[in-house]
Amino acid sequence: MPTIDVHSHVIPPAVAEAGAADPTDFSARIEVGGSGEKRVVHDQGYAYPLFEEFTDPEAKLQAMDRKGLDISVLSPLLHSPAWV
Repeated sequence: MPTIDVHSHVIPPAVAEAGAADPTDFSARIEVGGSGEKRVVHDQGYAYPLFEEFTDPEAKLQAMDRKGLDISVLSPLLHSPAWV
């Protein structure tokens, strides 16, 4: 039986670039900390590290292998108040 991750974060590069160009158009933003670490910060107040596997397909596959996952159901960060 395959091992499935049913909520796997991804941020398509085009979305990350659009958010960097106009962060007011999104309900989440990417922040860079003092030592260069990046994290995703949502308007609702929660935040998490911006892991490479969120934006790089090859890194996603490597992370899946490392975690023993056969299938990932992708949960993309695509929402924007302007898109609703």
